[in-house]
Amino acid sequence: CVAANTRVAMAYEKRRQAALAAIGMAESDTRTCVKVDKSPKGTLDAPIRDLVEHINRTDAWFTTSSCSGRISLFLLEQGRKKGGRWIYVRHGKAEVEELHRSVQQGQEGLATFRFEPFILTVECRTPEDAFLLVSLAIQTGYKASGVTSVGKRNLVSIRGSTRLEVPVAKDGEWLVTKEYLDFLVEQANRKWMENKERIDRFFEILKEHEAMQRTCDPDARLQTPNVGDG
Repeated sequence: CVAANTRVAMAYEKRRQAALAAIGMAESDTRTCVKVDKSPKGTLDAPIRDLVEHINRTDAWFTTSSCSGRISLFLLEQGRKKGGRWIYVRHGKAEVEELHRSVQQGQEGLATFRFEPFILTVECRTPEDAFLLVSLAIQTGYKASGVTSVGKRNLVSIRGSTRLEVPVAKDGEWLVTKEYLDFLVEQANRKWMENKERIDRFFEILKEHEAMQRTCDPDARLQTPNVGDG
């Protein structure tokens, strides 16, 4: 039993170090300023960079994928291998004029305006660590969060639930008026601000829990190296 637990712990740490290396946070240099990852964009989203780096400095868990949330235009194209592509993406507030420039004559397919919320996938060292993280997420308001796997890998999904999805253009021609597009952008930007405020609140709750745990038990299981949050 001890040998099996040791193998599980070693496998977890191996995956953790590989994940840290993928975003430029290898244990030998957890303060690296330029982060890269394997996403199509190639970098961590700026609005959640501090949160992701903080989680990854904690031995009890590490992130496997993340998105701060986004406002986008997604063009669904027939015959395209993966079905479509983003023609406009912002991990922050959208601008109407930029959206208008994204739809062009000759584009074939249906363009859908979307707001998608924050999502974070985390691997945890133990099932107890996983259920703790979910508890903190739900406390923040991420009620759609949950433990998705327990056993060889303890995986947690933390996610917002507010979305917006409206078809707005087809084959390079707008299906909606500029006034309606203005309204959609206004709604999406409001949802983005709510999304960002909840991310910040989750980060604060996480840090408050860790501070309280260190106060109660200096040798607590969530061992965070003595480095700053910046």
